[in-house]
Amino acid sequence: MIKSNKFINIGYIDNSKLGYGRTPLIYAVQRKNFELSKFLICYNAVNTNIILHFIFSIKNGRKFSDRELHHISNNCMIKSDINYQDANGNTALLYACKLNNKRITELLLKNGANANIVNHKNKSPLMYSCKNGNKSCVDMLLECHAKLDIESHTDKKTAFKYACGSGKLPVIKTLIQHKAINNKSHYSDAFNYAPQNELFDDVYNILQSYTEICLNDYEYKIPLEENEKNCKNDLMMVYYKNSMEFISYCIKGDIEKIKTLLSIIEFNQSSMNILEAQKNEFYYFDVNFKDKHGYTALMWASYLGHTEIVKELVHRGKADTKIKSDIEESAILLACEKGHVEIAKILLENGANVNDTNYHDDTLLMIACLKGYHLIVSLLLNNNADINCRDYHGKTPLMKACKHGYLEIIDKIFDKQL
Repeated sequence: MIKSNKFINIGYIDNSKLGYGRTPLIYAVQRKNFELSKFLICYNAVNTNIILHFIFSIKNGRKFSDRELHHISNNCMIKSDINYQDANGNTALLYACKLNNKRITELLLKNGANANIVNHKNKSPLMYSCKNGNKSCVDMLLECHAKLDIESHTDKKTAFKYACGSGKLPVIKTLIQHKAINNKSHYSDAFNYAPQNELFDDVYNILQSYTEICLNDYEYKIPLEENEKNCKNDLMMVYYKNSMEFISYCIKGDIEKIKTLLSIIEFNQSSMNILEAQKNEFYYFDVNFKDKHGYTALMWASYLGHTEIVKELVHRGKADTKIKSDIEESAILLACEKGHVEIAKILLENGANVNDTNYHDDTLLMIACLKGYHLIVSLLLNNNADINCRDYHGKTPLMKACKHGYLEIIDKIFDKQL
């Protein structure tokens, strides 16, 4: 810049029609120019008003006291505002994260950029880095105390939702281990977005693997008698641990372990109360216990296709087939989403709702028609599923099948209508 005899007004704000109030620093970041960004951050802007006032005063013969000269000296240079927001509310850091530029992001943060300033869409730098899957930027932002509970105005997503929605596994792992993320709402909210990407199973498994981080966060209560209050804390921790272990065995498909534990709990429930169970070191847990996502052992087994475990849970464990997760998913809904016909049949025979709906009010039949699961469709129709139901857009199961050309399903629905 100096060699070419060109100069930049560091404090200039481009208020032209297409300038959107951007500064030279913002322009440099947008063009991914690291050296110019570094130069603009370190260089001080001149307070032209003070300088011009001083020059005109000298020309007019005014003399300044030492105190006035000291004041001019201290205020004639202005430190560039690294956190300046343009007309859209974007800072240089927001642009750097949005453009996925690790080097400039690090430069800005080291020079005092605020990691929690949001733009007019209420989007933070962390949201953009999570969406881009840039773990290095996410780590730097978290070190600078980036907030995890900020929601964007446009789609009500948090940084964690963006990470889950895009399937960026390293970023999800980083966030899920952060102390601010360990509460039930973050997990349940994330599952609204995780199914939207092809890495859904991987995201699901990562979330599950960290469910034991904060057992104290659970609000699940054990009914205790007054004389049992003294052992409440220890008992509840054992209770949580055992229940989570039971869920993990269902996920792994360990049928023998499930049979053994169900035999133990059958004996416990028939012979003694909770206090006696603790004193005698009996294995106590709840078949219907929900993990951090609001999912029970039956839901996991149904989703993963563990048919024999599902049978054990509903027949011996008396698992509740109607319980729903935090995002309104039931065991039969998960089974239908994955096309597990035999499991869906078992659940229907044991009290599951044939017209159950998900978070978006899609019925089981709609889901089966959308995915082309003709065997699931037959099962649901044989159990009198509603063929005239409509989704938010007014679409019926038949319309969904027609859209994808599933002729066998179309014939089945027509036959049911006759």
